[in-house]
Amino acid sequence: MIAVLVANGQLSPETLIVGIQELGVKPVSELLGARWTVLSRELARIKDYRNKLMHGQMTGRGLSSDHLERDVIVMVDWIHSLGEAARIEYGYDGVGRNTYRHAKAARMQIVQKYPFNTPEEFERWLKGLSKGVSKAETGKGPQ
Repeated sequence: MIAVLVANGQLSPETLIVGIQELGVKPVSELLGARWTVLSRELARIKDYRNKLMHGQMTGRGLSSDHLERDVIVMVDWIHSLGEAARIEYGYDGVGRNTYRHAKAARMQIVQKYPFNTPEEFERWLKGLSKGVSKAETGKGPQ
């Protein structure tokens, strides 16, 4: 499963949000509560150059170092806030040690819909999520 995640270059916060929704668990907006409004707005603002920030590349936007540093902090805050909310709600953050074991144990208790059972099925499911997010973003698919 980890190899499938590593190999998929189309994953984004939007894909994660849709994936969580597709599993039938509490939506990210509810998990994050009041932080959702701030963080989702900030992530939308930096979306066009977010990957450049993650890879330490130039954005081509003439942004100051202070501005870029604040944007990186937004991304760290997003990851930390979601992980902490998941830990509180489900007992693990989704990325810690032995995640697969935690997920498998929690599967029947937390997840309402589990659309994959093998790495190959998981890969197809992720690709479908990524395509759905891309189409929604361009206005060519469901939103």
